[in-house]
Amino acid sequence: MPFAPPADGGALPGVVGPRRAVACLTRLLHHDFCPGQNGWAYKLKHPLWAVAAATVAAALVGVSLNAAALWVAAALAVGGAAGVVWPWVAARGLRCTIEFDGRRGREGTPATVVLRVTNRLPLPAWGLSVAEGFGSKEHADGASGNGSADLTLDRVPGWATVEYRWTFTPTRRGVLPLAPPRLATAFPFGLWSAAIPAEVTRRLVVWPRGPAAGDVPEADAPHPSDDRLSDRDPGEFGDLLGTRAFREGDSLRRVHWAQTARHRRLIVCERQAGRTATVRLRADLAASSFVEFGTKPAEAEEAVEAAVRVVAGLCESLVRLGATVECRLNGATHRLGGDPAALRSLLDALAAVPRGGYAAPPDAGRTGGGGLGGVVVTGPSGVEERGERVVRVGGRRSSDAEAAPPCSRRSAAWVTVVPGQESRFAADWRRACRAA
Repeated sequence: MPFAPPADGGALPGVVGPRRAVACLTRLLHHDFCPGQNGWAYKLKHPLWAVAAATVAAALVGVSLNAAALWVAAALAVGGAAGVVWPWVAARGLRCTIEFDGRRGREGTPATVVLRVTNRLPLPAWGLSVAEGFGSKEHADGASGNGSADLTLDRVPGWATVEYRWTFTPTRRGVLPLAPPRLATAFPFGLWSAAIPAEVTRRLVVWPRGPAAGDVPEADAPHPSDDRLSDRDPGEFGDLLGTRAFREGDSLRRVHWAQTARHRRLIVCERQAGRTATVRLRADLAASSFVEFGTKPAEAEEAVEAAVRVVAGLCESLVRLGATVECRLNGATHRLGGDPAALRSLLDALAAVPRGGYAAPPDAGRTGGGGLGGVVVTGPSGVEERGERVVRVGGRRSSDAEAAPPCSRRSAAWVTVVPGQESRFAADWRRACRAA
């Protein structure tokens, strides 16, 4: 009977195929046998250790084989010492101050940074760089100490003060610099980097850039008065101004059924609008409100950042529309209206919210009550009281059919915001405000 190989093309029993042998060897070579010693291995990658090893090797060769190798060892030792001492001495003779032209900025808006370097030594200083505090990697993920250089300087003359200006674009909110900046130099050989702390004389508060909201939510228990109603602007209260065609998001309670039957299409009533409105908003930015089963820390932090932007966008938009906003943030109540300083104070507080949210439990204070129903911005695990309109930040939409937010107040969320899709918030908010 003729021999037939295996149908799956694999190796014969008891015979190790070449592919399997290569795979086993690859796994063996890539296996970490001593994970606890990785820290020492990373330190040995420093170029100074390579110079030290070459110096020792040359000295051993000179002692055991040929004395001429001792000259090589001496040259390597002198070069290594100069690569350490020179940067250290040059850094001790420098003084650096950093300030911003303005005190406040926005995400994505360029800001001007002023750097002044004073060299108190007669020798020029070369190869200077400003490390930490402004790096793109650090600014993107919040890490510090990555050693990335944000600005490189070619030369600072001896006994002189040089001023530099450069444009920096913050990509996220916060108080800049995020970490203490350092002025570093590794001249002449790059073997060792010596640094001094830079003095920050003026910091920059970067406000979050939030999505706009184009409507004021309807009152739960409205009590309009004649002196607070406008006879020009359309709204929800007061006398009838006229009729118009139905638009997506309009409440069915506003449908004029007689005109609808006459024109054979939906016609709604347009009434007067209130001149002033009060919106009570509670910002639940506790870390526990954004952590649920299966949520990764990076996803929870992204949801907190999206919630901060939503709160900032809501407050700014409602104040711009003429509403009075009472925003409760971390136990403090900010009353926003005609005073621009109050809005600046709230945006400063939002810029200073810790990464990942507050460590304390959610604020016990609730915003429900008389007047307009309270609005709460919270995460997937946040709690709310009866009567609050919930803007829930976090989670993913499974399909386009679920793109429209649940507009009923009896549902789990009044508006749902997916992190990274804050641009859709304006349309969702408008649709929720106009829905029944």
